[in-house]
Amino acid sequence: MNSTNQQADTDRVVELRTVSSDQTAAIGRAVAGLVVPGDLIALYGELGAGKTVFVRGLAAGVGVDEAAVSSPTFVLVQEYDGDGGRLRILHVDLYRLETVADLESMGWESDVFDEAVVVVEWPQRLGDGLPSDRLEIQLTHEGTDARRVLITGHGRWANRMGALTKSVTGITNR
Repeated sequence: MNSTNQQADTDRVVELRTVSSDQTAAIGRAVAGLVVPGDLIALYGELGAGKTVFVRGLAAGVGVDEAAVSSPTFVLVQEYDGDGGRLRILHVDLYRLETVADLESMGWESDVFDEAVVVVEWPQRLGDGLPSDRLEIQLTHEGTDARRVLITGHGRWANRMGALTKSVTGITNR
């Protein structure tokens, strides 16, 4: 495993390299052990980089059947209830978003997001609307199955990065 921890202001960074979708999903399962309602996870990466694979792992980690998870590209939001109905995941795909104003029509500023873990694909479309408390995950292609996974904790997520580092240790050595 190639893993580095760096302190940059209040942000903490973990870097991993995966060689399979199973490893990418395992990172999602590791993150699931640390999420709480009100968390936002921002997923960056090209088409096919593994964003939905990560969400499948995250969902599985809170008790959702992985097979139920699909990309919300055409519906914008998929909702999954995990942890016996106590934890909801809202999987948002902003790829087709025309303007940030379009988010208001889907209730982006609604309190419902405070009661769920919100995972956003293509978060750069939010511009300044991206919350300062967030976990950013950048997935980059490094060959057919290999990915570089850069995980950055901002705000309150920075405090959980030590626990996250421990939980992902060994994933890429399988």
